[in-house]
Amino acid sequence: MAEGPIQMQTPRPRHRLRGTFRTCTYHRRMAATLEAAPPDAPSPDEQPRTHRGRVRPVEHRPMPPDAALSWVITVLITAVAGVVRLWGIGFPDAKQFDEVYYATEGGEILRNGGYENNPGYMFIVHPPLGKWLVAGGITVFGDNSVGWRVPAAIAGTLCVAILIRVTRRMTFP
Repeated sequence: MAEGPIQMQTPRPRHRLRGTFRTCTYHRRMAATLEAAPPDAPSPDEQPRTHRGRVRPVEHRPMPPDAALSWVITVLITAVAGVVRLWGIGFPDAKQFDEVYYATEGGEILRNGGYENNPGYMFIVHPPLGKWLVAGGITVFGDNSVGWRVPAAIAGTLCVAILIRVTRRMTFP
């Protein structure tokens, strides 16, 4: 069996308008075909300089005149998000889920002057920001369920406000 490439003619898909067949090169050891340029294709020097996918500049549109109303809506939705997150935050009193790690290590950070020791664990597996926030909550509210949970509730409420403002900025009419 020969090893070199073979010139073949294959049927063109129906959506192409030029001719019925296209010429391609097929190499016996390759799984793909290499298409030859159509005979009437322009040379690279004759190609148009414009690109169909180019991003066109968008005209600057000023923000709508309802800025005060949008801030009132943002504050109201953020207040509702805060109430939902803070309602009954002290229940249950025991540590739940990751509070077993975060609250314990947040307390260690406070006792060790900013460092965690982890005597009960072989290595540190959780990132420090959450433990620093829990340590701040323990400092303000005490080493109880409220102190463990308030920092996460405040961060979640702030995320709602940020999301509203970013969405407003991106999708204003």
